[in-house]
Amino acid sequence: MKKENLGKFMKDLYLLNKDHMEIEDEDYIGEDAKGELFEYKIPVLPDDYTTEIVKSHGGEGMGDIYYLVRRFTSVSNKEDFYVKKSASYSSYEGVYWEYGEETLVEPVQKTITVYEKVK
Repeated sequence: MKKENLGKFMKDLYLLNKDHMEIEDEDYIGEDAKGELFEYKIPVLPDDYTTEIVKSHGGEGMGDIYYLVRRFTSVSNKEDFYVKKSASYSSYEGVYWEYGEETLVEPVQKTITVYEKVK
C-alpha cells in the first residue's frame, strides 16, 4: 500500500461499513465513528482483505496516549500493510477518537537499553 492510497482505502472501508456506523454525510465520516469501528471487529472488508489488531496501547493507568495498529492482508498477493489509528484517553470519558489520525506504519525492531538496580 502506498501512503497516498491510504486515504481512499480507509474511506472505502468506512463506507462499506456505514450500516454499522453513525454516518450522516458520506463526505465527512466522524473520527468517533471511525475509531469505534477500527477498535472492534470490522464487519465488512474490501474483497480480498483480512485484518487483525496487532498492537494496542493505552487505557486505564497508562496516561492519555491511546492507539491501535491493524494489519491488513491481501489474500491474493499476500501483501501486508499496517495502519495506526491514534487517539487520546481520559479515565472519565474513555477514548477520544476525534483527536487521532490514521497513519500508514511498518513494524521495526529496536534494541533498547534499560538501567536496573545493581544486586
